[in-house]
Amino acid sequence: MGQMIPEPAPKLSMEARLNGLSKMSQTSSNFTERVIAATGPNAHPRLKEIIPSLVRHLHDFAREVKLTVGEWEAAVEFVSFPLARIWYASRIVAV
Repeated sequence: MGQMIPEPAPKLSMEARLNGLSKMSQTSSNFTERVIAATGPNAHPRLKEIIPSLVRHLHDFAREVKLTVGEWEAAVEFVSFPLARIWYASRIVAV
């Protein structure tokens, strides 16, 4: 029996995902550390090494250019859509 592909979660806007965080909290010194901490204690050791650096660089970039929520959403979609297609195609071949 083939592996079932789960239904995608409903797409939420970035505003909904931020769940009411204020601009001040997004630019505060501990915002980046809170995002890094969300990686979780059971993350792969290599991810524990890579993710903090990636998040710090992304947050510094976003602050430097004063990135808007709309610009962030567009960037995420730009990167995510092709990657999702590649992942989905590889899953079909693997099954």
